[in-house]
Amino acid sequence: MANLLFFLIFGLVALAFLEGGLRVFRSMDDTSVSAVGIPIYQSDERHTYSHIPGAIARNGYGEPTPEIRINNLGIRDEDFDETSPKKNILMLGDSFTFGTGVGQEETFSEILETDLGSDYDVWNAGHIGQSIGNYYLWLKKYAALMKLNAVVVNIFVGNDITELRRKNWGFDSQTGDLMQVRDLKVFANDEGKLESWESREPKFYSLWWLEKRWNVLAHKLKLKDPRTEEPTLTWPVFLAQSHPGWDPNLPEYWTRFMQGMELIENFGANHDIPIIFALIPMDVQVSPSYETKYAILQFDEEAREADRPQSIIAHWCELEKANCADPLKMFRERTDKDRLYFSHNADPHFDRLGHQVYAEFLQEALKPILK
Repeated sequence: MANLLFFLIFGLVALAFLEGGLRVFRSMDDTSVSAVGIPIYQSDERHTYSHIPGAIARNGYGEPTPEIRINNLGIRDEDFDETSPKKNILMLGDSFTFGTGVGQEETFSEILETDLGSDYDVWNAGHIGQSIGNYYLWLKKYAALMKLNAVVVNIFVGNDITELRRKNWGFDSQTGDLMQVRDLKVFANDEGKLESWESREPKFYSLWWLEKRWNVLAHKLKLKDPRTEEPTLTWPVFLAQSHPGWDPNLPEYWTRFMQGMELIENFGANHDIPIIFALIPMDVQVSPSYETKYAILQFDEEAREADRPQSIIAHWCELEKANCADPLKMFRERTDKDRLYFSHNADPHFDRLGHQVYAEFLQEALKPILK
């Protein structure tokens, strides 16, 4: 009885120390790479959330923590000067384009601008957590503000398609044009950070932390049946339809995604703006070494069709005679392919080298247009 009482008291004390430590750590943790931790967001009628013009924050890996600067147009870049004689290239995309985890000068937009020379401005209109419908709305906005000489739509095949599960599109009843994208999950809170409607502040951080650790362990020990769980945002697009983790709603998302690509392609044709759809591979497509980052994911080589997103988009581009660029083969052939993406747990984004290599790829893809 005495031993049982001792272990009970010891467990409660350990739990109390864990609770206190997690709360102190949370209060000190202001450099999280999570989008939720960056105070640069505001509510936006068309996109649910957008950047606050002039906002400055720090976020990412390294010392000092990389700085984020939002310009007068609400994008991560230097201020726009309408009197500049330079040619304008617009980069559309999600967190890869925005440059999650890296500094302003390390994004592929900034590297590409330097590589192209003084005749060009490359504008980084990447927005974390947004997808193809948002890209179309941003294209319309910036085409009205500046003369665009080229637009690159950077598609992250890992989740740009499945992100559509949480997006509602609103169309103009008269013209049928897309006018609004409502995010059903993520919004800008009063602190200027991104927050999820589904998120709740845990009453006890210690129990929340133990639950997270247990989930990871249960997956590693194969104690959980993936058929009973919701698909993740990052990998159902690579799975064969017979796989239990395959998302049954994927055909619907693909249909809407192609609709978004068609809107962008038609807009470019109608306004004489060259459009390139560039496909950003997921790290696990480039090298199996990256799979160790995703402890909670069950990558099954036999059930995975790793190139499926690229092949589906390539087929659409061939039918529509659209300009598409795919670096997957080039990435796989590089001897340094295991250093292109972050090695941090569950972070799929480009590392600094990845931004540099992708910028070189885009420069080649743009050559026929910029001649």
